[in-house]
Amino acid sequence: MGQGIPEPSLVMYGRVLNISSNANLRLGYGTLSCTFQPAGGGGAITASTVLTNINNQFSYILRISCERPVPGFPASTNAIQLTTAGITFNRSQIFWNSNLLAFAQPSLTNTTFFANDRGRIERVDLTVATPLLLDPLNSLPVDWELSYFGRTGIDPLADPDGDGMDNFAEFRAGTDPNDPLSGLRFTEIRSVTNGVRLKWMSMDNRAYALQRSASPSTGFADIQSAIPGTAPANTYLDVLAPGTGPFFYRLRVDDPFAAAIPPAFNLTAIRKDPLGGIRLNWPSLGNQVYALQRSSSLATGFVDVATGISATPPLNSYRDASATGSGPYFFRLRLAP
Repeated sequence: MGQGIPEPSLVMYGRVLNISSNANLRLGYGTLSCTFQPAGGGGAITASTVLTNINNQFSYILRISCERPVPGFPASTNAIQLTTAGITFNRSQIFWNSNLLAFAQPSLTNTTFFANDRGRIERVDLTVATPLLLDPLNSLPVDWELSYFGRTGIDPLADPDGDGMDNFAEFRAGTDPNDPLSGLRFTEIRSVTNGVRLKWMSMDNRAYALQRSASPSTGFADIQSAIPGTAPANTYLDVLAPGTGPFFYRLRVDDPFAAAIPPAFNLTAIRKDPLGGIRLNWPSLGNQVYALQRSSSLATGFVDVATGISATPPLNSYRDASATGSGPYFFRLRLAP
């Protein structure tokens, strides 16, 4: 062992985003490893950590051992030496599992540590562009399922944290499906001198559309779209709210992920068929194959009643001849592998 004077660890933290298909999906599983290669030559220092979900904002905290050298004694292995002159390191060899990561800010690829940098905390956001794999059972990204649940095959309609948003809604909003305090909701709607001020919980890498109505029975219309998220909260002043109201507001996510469940997963008609059973219709997309699932109780889960249903764009129609009796019946779709 070396005989340097140990110092508080250097700390890197940040997000790891899968930017494939413009998803900007924050990763929270797997292993991150980084090699610090001295620019002037010499032995490299390596550090690793496990990705996780940190406050629904960040993916990792990486601690790097460091020390101040003592004349006449050898340096410790795998520890960065903090010197007055400083040592520059190249960090380009940084991986998530076996995938090479890129620095969101390329200027951070190289960094220099000085004697007074002990305990330095640095935010370093990283990106990767691995194929966005969809779970064939629910069409949610596998990365998202593993990051929040540690497994695949979750029910997209379940609400494990009981906050009124199902798993698919949490995926679209970028919120934590296991945290009842993490959701897409207003925190303030207040009349002010020059309009109505609205605040809501928001996430980075999301955009929102704000809608207004004079009466919920007449429907809502967008008053502003493409509002970029400014986590942890957004504020908007509606200066065009006419008269004294009343006004009703609601939010929607304005930029659903490229991997979001397509329109084909919306059942547009469920009715009794004259030939017996139940007829179901849904919009469909080319080159897709579907499986239809049915349940007699949401508490007992769903089972496939038909698989290998080829798309017939723009509309698919299927008769579930085995749905007889008085029911009740619940149906849902999934992409078949």
